Amino acid sequence: MTEVSLFPDLIWCIHWLYTELGDPEIIALATAHNAVWLWHWRDDAKDLVAHCEEQSILYPLSLSS
Repeated sequence: MTEVSLFPDLIWCIHWLYTELGDPEIIALATAHNAVWLWHWRDDAKDLVAHCEEQSILYPLSLSS
């Protein structure tokens, strides 16, 4: 059975971040209540890297390189 990783909010957008060799390393996630997380999916480590004090819900969002 596959383990499921949970986040504390709705996920609106995700974007793969790659190593210099082009290997997938981290997933950047933007959540509905103005937070951006970095998820080190291999070891299931989550880092909250940005969060706005305003708790309004974000609707249009895009993470791009």
